[in-house]
Amino acid sequence: MKTRWIQTIIFFIFLCSARASFCSFESHEPILLIPLEKSASVYITKTLASSLKRKIFIISDENVYPRQDIVESRLKLLVKEKGVAREHLKASSHNLDLLKKYNIKVLFHVRDLRQHVISLAHHQLDRKAYPDIVRLYQKRGCDISSWTLQNFIEAIITYLPETVEIMKGWIKVHKEQKIPILITSYEDFSDAGALFFDKIFHFYSIPPKAISLCKLPKTSYYHFRKGTKNEWKTALSIEQQKRIEKIIPDEFFDFFGWEK
Repeated sequence: MKTRWIQTIIFFIFLCSARASFCSFESHEPILLIPLEKSASVYITKTLASSLKRKIFIISDENVYPRQDIVESRLKLLVKEKGVAREHLKASSHNLDLLKKYNIKVLFHVRDLRQHVISLAHHQLDRKAYPDIVRLYQKRGCDISSWTLQNFIEAIITYLPETVEIMKGWIKVHKEQKIPILITSYEDFSDAGALFFDKIFHFYSIPPKAISLCKLPKTSYYHFRKGTKNEWKTALSIEQQKRIEKIIPDEFFDFFGWEK
């Protein structure tokens, strides 16, 4: 009888502990993903939101493209709802001040810039009639109505230094520890699968074992297409590869482990 009573107490303690562990996510902070374009960030965001049963929020100004600045009222809502957001933000003083004010941790997600060029070119070609894409290139004095994939590749290479400067900004924030940042990459996501998400859960102090990771289909709905992480080796000419590699700072190859 005494043994059964002890076993009952132990089992009760176990249940309480498991319940506390399982429910503890509710008190955790929101998740903000700041990715390089075309780095599987739509898929990653929806996987995190579905797995954690959280809502996805937009925290930037939707009337501007590209949306690179935080709107404070939207950030406050993200914090209040403990949601998930995905934004292509700059490491501007405005954004950093708001992130510090609300104690936001950041996931900075990147991809080899050579593959970024190819994937973004395909994305923009498929959507070249979309108002946001049209306006972006109109600001640059370009009529893209008859553009081919090669036209988009050349344009993206031309403006690649702007992307490099954004990346430098977040790397500097990371190195100076201005705000907590976890740097992840498409290459890690592609190779590691569940371990990639475990790393994110650890960063946000969420026990990975208590999460049932949603496995979403890698389809066009989640902005996937049939491209590989090293597609750039055959999709870009040697001349284009050399031009891009001159734009990429040497430190990026070492910092992100990109092939040179």
